[in-house]
Amino acid sequence: SNVSMISSSAFIGCAVSEIVFPETTSTLTLSSGIFDDCKKLKKVTIPSTVSSLNSVFSGCYSLNEIVVKDNANFVIPDAMPFVMDNDQKTIHYIIGELPAGAYTIADGITTIGASTFGAQLGLTSITIPASVTSIESNAFLGCLNLKEVKFAEGSSLSVIGANAFQN
Repeated sequence: SNVSMISSSAFIGCAVSEIVFPETTSTLTLSSGIFDDCKKLKKVTIPSTVSSLNSVFSGCYSLNEIVVKDNANFVIPDAMPFVMDNDQKTIHYIIGELPAGAYTIADGITTIGASTFGAQLGLTSITIPASVTSIESNAFLGCLNLKEVKFAEGSSLSVIGANAFQN
């Protein structure tokens, strides 16, 4: 395939349940917001040529399976419901719903990506480790039951993006 970029809002609000991106001969750029509010999207397959997943799945409440095919940029760690950078320091997306209640982000994470925890309705409390330096825009957007945010002692947080904790 010759597709090299999919622009913002290309699939906004669509009713598809599965997306399988083709392998491309060059880097495939997925612009932020391409799948905003695709409430029926359940599965996405990401090829090796995708280099960025910044705020791609905002409002995709049914998305519970992401397949990463031989991609040097992203990984889904064993026993963790995250799509992360290959170095496992940036969380890009939570796959499915987290269990209701409190959640602690693992030490060593440095960036919580844009829209990462978007609309995790069961999330009531989040503990952010001292290693986190950046919480990007809309990171916790729509977490309507989030009542408590705890920052670890010695926090090195320097950036909180726009609408990061907006309900």
